[in-house]
Amino acid sequence: MRERDPDAQRIGGAMSDTNTVDRRCAEESRRRILDAAEDLFTERGFAHTSFADIAQRCRIGRGSILWHFRDKDALAMAVAERVVERVCAADGQSSASPLADVVREVAVLLHGGESTLMFEVLVKALGAQGGVRQHHRDYFARRRKSVEDFLRRRRPAHVDPATAARQEGAAAAALNGALWGIHLQVLLDSDAVDLDAALLSVVTMFDKNLDDVWRT
Repeated sequence: MRERDPDAQRIGGAMSDTNTVDRRCAEESRRRILDAAEDLFTERGFAHTSFADIAQRCRIGRGSILWHFRDKDALAMAVAERVVERVCAADGQSSASPLADVVREVAVLLHGGESTLMFEVLVKALGAQGGVRQHHRDYFARRRKSVEDFLRRRRPAHVDPATAARQEGAAAAALNGALWGIHLQVLLDSDAVDLDAALLSVVTMFDKNLDDVWRT
């Protein structure tokens, strides 16, 4: 049986043995840890932030952090997932087209300050197995599907569906690659790359050459 979060009762402000209170206290503890970790990873970088730093920032014991997250990689993954969830939730509230949502997501990440962490976690995912890698596979699959759905609604009636689907998949991968390439360039040399102008340029070129997606 898993032990209880050592800080759960203290955070709740009262002694209680009920599962409801324990769960609420544990959730609050986890939220505070994630808030502190996200702030510190953004301020100092993943490599220069320790569990001790996070514990001091959120005023929760180091043992409680380890109760929630087995190591710093798992904590970084949870922070990155929460960032993605925030962006995806904002996309869901948008009335713009899926193509605009994909572009908007890159801008939100870069302007939000968590983009360096996202790339650090992505690098870890390239050499990882299990949940970290699968999360990023799912994330990029959702982004590609958004573009594919956009293209499918504009597919000419005369094209072969199977061929068109392959072409739409290739175009979706190319567009996402361009957007994340801009993302990386801004992180490396923000003074030399105009983020909003670069994103607008990609979308404009894509829209102007949309018919080429289905050309054989």
